[in-house]
Amino acid sequence: MFDKSSIAKRLTTKRVLLFSPRFQAKNAFLSTLLAEYGDQLIYTRVVDSNVDWQGLAQHLSDDLGELLEGFKSKVSKSISKGPDKAGSALAQELNAYFTEGPRAKLHYLLVIDELDRIEQDEDFVAFIRPVIDGLPDNLKMAFNARRLTLEAFTIDVQNDDVLVVGTENRTNNLVFEKQEGEIKPQIEVYAFGSGHVLVNGRPIESWDGALPRLLFYFFVDKQRVTRADIFSTFWSSLSRKEATNVFHVTKRKITECISDCVLGKGNYELTRYESGFYVASDKLVRNYDVAEFEDALAKAASASNDDEQAEALNRAIDLYRFPFLMDYDMPWITERREKLRTMYADALIDMARLHQKREDYTSALGFYTRALKEMPQREDVYRDTMLMYWNLERHGDAIAQYNLLAEHLKSTVGVSPSRDTTELHDKIIADA
Repeated sequence: MFDKSSIAKRLTTKRVLLFSPRFQAKNAFLSTLLAEYGDQLIYTRVVDSNVDWQGLAQHLSDDLGELLEGFKSKVSKSISKGPDKAGSALAQELNAYFTEGPRAKLHYLLVIDELDRIEQDEDFVAFIRPVIDGLPDNLKMAFNARRLTLEAFTIDVQNDDVLVVGTENRTNNLVFEKQEGEIKPQIEVYAFGSGHVLVNGRPIESWDGALPRLLFYFFVDKQRVTRADIFSTFWSSLSRKEATNVFHVTKRKITECISDCVLGKGNYELTRYESGFYVASDKLVRNYDVAEFEDALAKAASASNDDEQAEALNRAIDLYRFPFLMDYDMPWITERREKLRTMYADALIDMARLHQKREDYTSALGFYTRALKEMPQREDVYRDTMLMYWNLERHGDAIAQYNLLAEHLKSTVGVSPSRDTTELHDKIIADA
């Protein structure tokens, strides 16, 4: 995915490297960094859980003292003075060390791994900011975590001083995307799978019941809804007055769940009421995986060439990890789930046909097989799968695929395979 020179070159104009929490190739990427930087890569990993800024300061002081020859830190003596003083002290020590003698001509990368073990609160921000701000030009910092919050890096993001890796298949850098104008909290909504929500990188861990969570997803997915739509979906058995009361309580809980994840608090509503509709609030920035999925498919449909189509299809397929809100069965969810499943299957089929067109039958077979798991009723896909097996001279597998289709059709609709499929089956047998 990355050539050995790309990261160091791209980091020359940046100060910070951030690993997206959903980056799937972190270990491979770390190996690439090690191969590129060699002895100039300084790697430290937080090992204790639930550590505050003081624990991080002490960890860095101790670990860097062991990793860097001749580095002696007195940061532990500054901890009692507060996070900003301790951060400034560490920055001064790093600056003095890396600008001394031959080291001043080399370029270094300090990687802090498993930062999610650190409580990323206001004190953490107060500690890490002076460290980053005081870095010498030849030292960059990298942060890797399963959960990485925005506030500590907002200044770097807005100043284009951050390189984010692991978002290549997304439309932007998600929570670490630069904003124009007023800086707003960023929401990441993931509805493929069980569903989870991040606000500035912090997960909403408690919704105070299923209802606020489900209404949240309804608002995000529908984008533009009337109160009548909401009441008929969630409270059709209640009177309008009762439904109104429950609605306002539930909506307020959503606001509280979002606002509690923003440092400095504030009141952040998910929606605003406009011309009879509830629409997205302008106080938040939304990133929604389902919307990105649909956008990628739209781009694939309008692509001007096969390469553009393949790129868009790959992005859509990568986004669809599991069925939509798979743990819930409200009618609007099941209907939406099936629609998205069909769209996903069609994307797999389109990708398979692109590979088939290029005579890459092995790749095409893989996508056709995945499509059949989603849409086992598609006889045309069974037929295409048989053809791929035949092209790969796997006659037995092609015949077995026909038998699976025949059994499926008999058990579900009581019919036999079509003439086209049967004729293909006979040709494969004759060629075996």
